[in-house]
Amino acid sequence: MPLLAVMASLLASALAPAAANAATLQAAVTFTIVRPVVLKRVADLNFGSVVMPLVTSAGTVSLSQANVRTCAAQFTCSGATTVASYNLVGTNNTVVVITARPSQLANTTNTGAATLTFTPIAPATVTLANSGNVGTNFTVGGSITLPATTAPGTYTGTIDISADYQ
Repeated sequence: MPLLAVMASLLASALAPAAANAATLQAAVTFTIVRPVVLKRVADLNFGSVVMPLVTSAGTVSLSQANVRTCAAQFTCSGATTVASYNLVGTNNTVVVITARPSQLANTTNTGAATLTFTPIAPATVTLANSGNVGTNFTVGGSITLPATTAPGTYTGTIDISADYQ
């Protein structure tokens, strides 16, 4: 090769742009498909009966999630109790957040009476044990503070429960 051609080739390679310092990186893509959460009521909550003699102070009646009633010392509690029971159906081994909000109980036999506030006692989360139609059950108890001026009668209301994946 003539000297001029070699020099031209060297000059061309020296003047050619250098290859860019490129980097390549990949990220994984994942997503999960879950079944819709289905919440069903299985049983209603019943505190039983409370006898309120002439009292001068408020007291609380509670029913634990294990169906254990606690009655303030100034009251007498009697009768059968039942915790509320719910069933959740969804995707196996997923965690569902339970939200239970206080609600008002109205006196159905003495309509002029003041309402009472029911405060639910519920699990914060439930892990679904299976994804079949059987679902997973959980219970809800609650508490009610009874002012000394609480009117006699039957108080009823609802438990406001919602469930969603964590």
